[in-house]
This record gives sequence, C-alpha cells and structure tokens, in this order.
Amino acid sequence: MKPRALVVTPSVGCGGAEQWILDLVRFTRSWIEWLPVCCVGRLPPQNKLADFMDAGVTVMIGIDGLPKLLAQNPDVIVTWGGAADWMSNVALRAPVIWSSRTVSPAERSNYLALRQFKPIYTAVSRSCMQQFLPEDIPNVTVIHNGIDCNRLGITVPRSELRASYGIRDDKFVVGYLGRLDPEKRPDLLAHALTLLPENFVGFFVGNSKDFDKDVARLMGIAGDRLTIAPWTRQPGNYLNAFDCYVSVSIAEGMSRAVLEAMYCKVPCILTSLGYLDEIKEIAGQFWVELGLYPTPTRIAQAILTVAEMPKNELETQTQYGHR
Repeated sequence: MKPRALVVTPSVGCGGAEQWILDLVRFTRSWIEWLPVCCVGRLPPQNKLADFMDAGVTVMIGIDGLPKLLAQNPDVIVTWGGAADWMSNVALRAPVIWSSRTVSPAERSNYLALRQFKPIYTAVSRSCMQQFLPEDIPNVTVIHNGIDCNRLGITVPRSELRASYGIRDDKFVVGYLGRLDPEKRPDLLAHALTLLPENFVGFFVGNSKDFDKDVARLMGIAGDRLTIAPWTRQPGNYLNAFDCYVSVSIAEGMSRAVLEAMYCKVPCILTSLGYLDEIKEIAGQFWVELGLYPTPTRIAQAILTVAEMPKNELETQTQYGHR
C-alpha cells in the first residue's frame, strides 16, 4: 500500500519552493499517494494551478479545508516556511517534515516558532543548518536542492526570443531569473546596468507579489537599459538568451534558478553564499563570486570581466550543462 502524503504550503506561486513541491509530487506519484495540496496562504496564479493539475494533484485554497484533508489520515505531512501559523490551529496525528530553504532571519524565526511541534527537519544545503540550535543540528537531514531538466529545453531560437523583446544580437545581455521584489535585491543589478557601456542591457524574467510596482521601480532605475518579462514555464529559452546570469541575493539556501543557469551553461556571477562551497566540493568552481554585499560598481566590474573572458576561459567557467 502506498503511503499517503499531504503537502501544506504557504503559497503556490512561481518560486523555487513551489516548484520543489510540484516536482516532489510529479516524480514520486508511482510510490506515494498524494492528497490535494493545501495552500494556506494567498491565491496562486492560475498557470501554476494548471501545472499541478497536469501533475495529477489538485490544490485546495485556504486553511478552512485543512481539517478535511487531515481527516483523510495522511501518513506524513510535508511543509516549509511559516508552518507554525497553521500547525497551532489543527490537531496533528501524522509526523511533519519541515524543509529549511533559506538563510534569512525570517527562516530562523519560522524554525523557532515551529520547534515546539517537534517536526522532522530537512534542509536544502548544509549552509541552511546555521538556522538551527546546536541540539537540533544532528537531527537535520540535508537534501540538496535540485532541478527538473525537462523545464530547460530550448524551443525558441536565441535570436528569435531576443528579437521578440526588441533586444538586438549585438547586445550583451545581463540576465536575472527570479522574484523581482526587493528581498532578492534586483535593484542592485539595475543600478549596475547604468554603470556599464551602452551595448550592455538587462533582461529580468520573473514575478512578485506586486509585479507592476516592482517593474516600475526597476525601470525607474535602469530605464531603457532594462527589459522585464513575466514568469515563464520555459526558463530554458530565456536562459539561452542571456550572456551572463547575475544573482545578488543574500538569503538563498541553494538557489534553484542558479542551478538552472549553471545547467544551461550561462556564465554565472553570484554572491558568496555558503551553498556554493557545497557545489564546489562536488563539481569545482565555475562561476564568478562577488562577496556577500557587493556594490553596483563591483557587480558592473564582474560583468565586464565575464564579457572580456577569452573563449577558452569562458568554456571553463561553464563546463557543466547543455548549452
């Protein structure tokens, strides 16, 4: 008999954690019976709901439906984020697996709040373990974040996709894929664009809670040096259009978008977060590091360094992937 599992999530948006849930359900359906996913937070995008339907699982919106799902007696409950918000309001009979996914102060608060419920702890990298109290660290299982390579196929030629956004082939495209809200610090990258020669342009692809507001803020910084496209179900096409990928976030536990960019052989320029050491142990270093708190000038210098790399050195920087 298959074990019955329930996912309780604060959101079903377009971020890495939400895609992790989708992949978990999709790739284990043959040996796990998944109950409907319970989203206890905000209403998710319709296109993401369609992804879950395609994976063979429905999404129930709102905490009011959670008791009904718990009444189906799941053998295990999988969750992440601020789980204590709902755990304190329901009767829990099954063990809860909680996944630590970032190194942000908010994640530390999440962990401390739910610790009273004695969940089973997992983390997407060893660097995430800094969130935990020393007595809990031996009980944390590290399961490195991964990607679904099937999402990364190239179905639109590079020149065609760039042309569809008015980006000429002679431009050096500085790319970013991810949330556009300030937590990810895309503003720093937008400021860096203004310090680069005119043939360097930015191409940001992503979503946010206040998409229109965030787009206006970023365009206000970089103006016509920046193109912004909404979240996509086919990130491989957009990564293929980038000449480099830049992430200046300081809270990633193990960034899914970074892993996707690496797989697609896009030269990466990244803040020096702990999970990069874990990748380095496995595969060596093939990215440019910025330190943890780079200035726009430092970011611009790193982009110029990548742009000026000889072909053989650039190939060493992107030795993994399929580009």
